[in-house]
Amino acid sequence: MLTALGSLSRNMTFGKRLAQGELASDILEEMTVEGIPTSFVSIHFSDLCNLELPIFRCVNAILDGKLDIKDAQSALMGRPLSTEHD
Repeated sequence: MLTALGSLSRNMTFGKRLAQGELASDILEEMTVEGIPTSFVSIHFSDLCNLELPIFRCVNAILDGKLDIKDAQSALMGRPLSTEHD
């Protein structure tokens, strides 16, 4: 929980700075952010397991430069409603 919510978390700091308009490349010159490579690995394994994981995919698309952070909310909230099942 600390890596997601802690004020000293590099992942949290990176996300806040990215949301404020800083470039990921500029932020990464100053710090290591473990969540970035983890996001790419999570997508790889979600594909292998045929999992949708929309939040993971949205974060990954932002980090990969395929989705503007300003469009993330629309991308997630604009998804069609569906029934969750196991």
